[in-house]
Amino acid sequence: MDYSSRDIRPVQVSRYTHCMAAVNSLQTWLAVAAGGALGSSLRYAVSTLLNRPAPGFPFGTLAVNLAGCLAIGFCWQTLAGASTTVKALVFVGILGGFTTFSSFGIETMRMVKAGQHGEALLYIGLSNGLGLAMVWLGWLLGKLPEQRLFVP
Repeated sequence: MDYSSRDIRPVQVSRYTHCMAAVNSLQTWLAVAAGGALGSSLRYAVSTLLNRPAPGFPFGTLAVNLAGCLAIGFCWQTLAGASTTVKALVFVGILGGFTTFSSFGIETMRMVKAGQHGEALLYIGLSNGLGLAMVWLGWLLGKLPEQRLFVP
């Protein structure tokens, strides 16, 4: 077949390219799975430890969500130049497994159903207000020049 310089030539993708795309995708999936296992295990440990002293208020979930907000703000800044696999490991895997909005929701509803309306409102306010503040603080900390982990 004759192609003129103005024609678009068909692109041939080698088997190597297909294999490497599959390997990269598999690496990312495995990174998310491993990170999720780590993050979920950490959440369970922190929640169990912190919910013992005061079983009426979900300090454990509040602590992991605030710590997760701080970490995600910090990582947002410091992992800007990281690979897709590293970002998936940290953001989706570890921090996705560590923080939990569904636990926040059920714990809030349990307080409401138990007539603890003031505690429920306090928990909502602390989780949202302090959560956003922690993301901002983490982002600011990540802007410090010595905190650059991956330079784009």
